Amino acid sequence: MENFFSKTNIIKFNFRFQISNHYLNINQNESILLESFRSSFWVKDKHWYVGYYIDKEIKQAFLFTIPRFRLKGFVYASSIFPYPTTALSNIEHKIFYQNKIDYLEIDIDKFLSPPIHRFTQVRSLTLCGSKLMSLDILQTILDLNQIEELDVYDIASVSRHELDKLIKHLPRLHNLTMKYHPLFVVPPQIHTLRLEDESISVDNLCHTIPHVKTLEIQISTKDMMLDVIDQLHHIDDFLFMCDDFSQGCYLEFFIEKLHLHWLEDNSYRLAMNHFTYSQGEEYQQIQMSIGGPKTKKYSDITHIR
Repeated sequence: MENFFSKTNIIKFNFRFQISNHYLNINQNESILLESFRSSFWVKDKHWYVGYYIDKEIKQAFLFTIPRFRLKGFVYASSIFPYPTTALSNIEHKIFYQNKIDYLEIDIDKFLSPPIHRFTQVRSLTLCGSKLMSLDILQTILDLNQIEELDVYDIASVSRHELDKLIKHLPRLHNLTMKYHPLFVVPPQIHTLRLEDESISVDNLCHTIPHVKTLEIQISTKDMMLDVIDQLHHIDDFLFMCDDFSQGCYLEFFIEKLHLHWLEDNSYRLAMNHFTYSQGEEYQQIQMSIGGPKTKKYSDITHIR
């Protein structure tokens, strides 16, 4: 391969290979796969670097050039991070810590010591574990000023004061996923809120999420969905999650009932305003967007299926 490239004027060369389960079971030693890409031709002459990653969930391995096909989501701390590459240490540091990262998950219970390096451009942060990590430690791991999305749903115990303190240190945060807390007033900077609990008081939400523009919420009945639509009149975009419905007749009945006229007959807000929605049995979700007041011209608006 090196002989071929030495006779060409190719400046950039990128690839991404998915290694079959059969090969993966025979050999999981990344050093063998990366060895041929560690030569002076690849590393010093061309500056073409290669990475190797095993996804244990899907039991697949990937061999790819970096930074073109670098991973943009990490679980930290993890035995597979950072994944092996042929890059020099300074290049590797930039790839893993200084480039933009779409998603970073930190398992607080597995985090034992301060990091050697610090992430500087993380967009979405997920925290999981028994309790919330202290701000001092969290700030040694990443730049909190860059976080736009935060997920603390998998924190077993977090008080509203701890959550409020954390959010105040995230100036760019606008998307929050959390357990429902009846006493937590969602700060004005949060425009998208995701609540995945069953026992949610719709009456309470009217007072605790006054600035939220998009609400993603777990529902247990049709009536609860209608209550959310009619009582939270300041919200125009909804995602209703129906994961707790059984797979039997009731779920089928629920989905079947969500036609245009049924919604208009049972919700005063939908009867008075334009709206569109999409629904799907496979993912058990209903997405709805509510527009301006209805007129005769638009009285025959249809829904999306």
